[in-house]
Amino acid sequence: MKMNTELTATTRTEIPRSKYAIMLDKFRKTTPESITSQPQQSKRQRVNSQEDIQVDPMDTEIKFTLPDFNGGENDQLNIGIFKEGLNAILTPINSMHQEFSKMLTKVGKLEEKTDVIQEELLNLTALVEEQQTEISNLKLQNESFEKFKKQKNIILTGLHITKTDLRERKLEMERFFVQILNVKVNVDNVSSLPNNTVGAPRSLISFQSVHDKMAIFKNTRKLKVFNQNRENLKKVFISEDLSKKEEKRRKILLNEMQQARRDGKRAQVIGKKLFIDEFTFILNKDDELQLIQQQDTPTRSQ
Repeated sequence: MKMNTELTATTRTEIPRSKYAIMLDKFRKTTPESITSQPQQSKRQRVNSQEDIQVDPMDTEIKFTLPDFNGGENDQLNIGIFKEGLNAILTPINSMHQEFSKMLTKVGKLEEKTDVIQEELLNLTALVEEQQTEISNLKLQNESFEKFKKQKNIILTGLHITKTDLRERKLEMERFFVQILNVKVNVDNVSSLPNNTVGAPRSLISFQSVHDKMAIFKNTRKLKVFNQNRENLKKVFISEDLSKKEEKRRKILLNEMQQARRDGKRAQVIGKKLFIDEFTFILNKDDELQLIQQQDTPTRSQ
């Protein structure tokens, strides 16, 4: 039985001896007569040899030829040593395989959990979108209800109401509208509001019908004569009872009107429209001015 062994270093640095290299030394010592050194083979011979087995641990090349086993005592010993060496190689491989299998199992469980989490996120997203839709609908309903409540209201600015009893306050306002605007209406409620920015008193007047409110607005021009006779007293104005959103939009229109007047242009706000010279503007849904038509500036002032 003969075995050719060759150890060739492919790097200049020392490499720690592997367990398998130590096992080979043990194999050489136990069979001194069966292992003989042979002259170094040429590159072509090493390549053409079909029985060569190459192992490359850490850039070191180990080449050996399996011996011919004839069934002798030494062969039995050699087989045992070979098995030990093979086990020394296979044991860590099997251990790595087991660890890898465990990792694959954990990854599979994580993927299952991820699928469950993704499904829950989709359900939560759908729930949030549904709630947002409900909130939007509630806001629209609230705005509609607020407009409905305010459709019979006006705000009276500049007139101090002396009465404290509700019935007397209502009668006082009804007489005021008859005397100043020549309009007979039925007042449902009178309540005080905080003074405006210039300290003028404000009152919220509610009528029993929308018709009464429209009759008041059709005759507001008569307040001009009444205000001329008030001398140093606050002027009286009548305006719509707007919602917060409508009040914000009207304030934008009034600011634009004042800026246009400072620029020397004719400008006024009537309802939800801004008139600057011959142009008419409204606010779009983004609260930005939008030109809708070109015409003569109306003569009514607000």
